[in-house]
Amino acid sequence: TYFGRYLEYIHGIQQLPMTPALADDIRIPEFVSQEWDQKLQAVAPTVQSPWAGVLYLNYALVDPSNAYKQLRKVLMDDGQTRSYSLYIASTRPTFQRGNVFYHSLVLVNIKICYLMDC
Repeated sequence: TYFGRYLEYIHGIQQLPMTPALADDIRIPEFVSQEWDQKLQAVAPTVQSPWAGVLYLNYALVDPSNAYKQLRKVLMDDGQTRSYSLYIASTRPTFQRGNVFYHSLVLVNIKICYLMDC
């Protein structure tokens, strides 16, 4: 599939749609980490389009805490909601917010903290 010559298009289209099955079973963490380190790490902070949300949601598979911070403020694709993106990031096993380690069983606390901007 061809959307353009920019790295966010070339790599981002392969990251869609981000579903729990894609996140847990198909996007292998080793590959996601290599893709980020070798191609996307330098590009993602400069993306000023909804593709930024796609890239950071994929990054959440390997570094959910840092991706979460970015997902709170970057533009989102039409098919990607901010709440869903934050949910995917915050339910990764290694997600940490501040000094507290969150598990998927305390999502209510994450939502309250997000709304209160803590």
